Amino acid sequence: MTRSSTADPTTAAPPADARVLGHPRRWAIVGWGVPAIVALAGALGLIASGQYGTGAIVLVPFAGFAALCFYVRQLSVVLDGDRLWSRSLTAWQGPVDLRRLQAAGDPPVGRPGRYIHLVDRDGAEVRIDASNLDVAELHRELAARLKPGGSLPTGPLREFVDRQR
Repeated sequence: MTRSSTADPTTAAPPADARVLGHPRRWAIVGWGVPAIVALAGALGLIASGQYGTGAIVLVPFAGFAALCFYVRQLSVVLDGDRLWSRSLTAWQGPVDLRRLQAAGDPPVGRPGRYIHLVDRDGAEVRIDASNLDVAELHRELAARLKPGGSLPTGPLREFVDRQR
């Protein structure tokens, strides 16, 4: 793949025309959004019936579920040429140069959840939330770029990538 002329490796965000390889799972948004709506409805019902303290307490889970829903909506993985970025709630991570991958697999010990951890030889790294993102396109891209039987990827990521070959 050729590198896009619009990409600047020193910028914090990828160019607008970068190809999307991971987007939020619909069920993740629904899974966090529905409890937020239920909690909000319960809180408003309690407040309307005069139970202000209890209603205020029920607003706390609403805020938590709403924040998780907002978090999932922000997630993204994009590719521009050979450079891959991952969007979390607050900022873009990367870019990682896929031609120079040094590690591809599970995150370091102590990081709970389903994540894909990519590190290139320059030390740039991204951690991708595979629980809330649909990363099938990323698996296909890694399958096309990484040679079968090589040392990368490792762990469960190898199984997902091998299925795309």
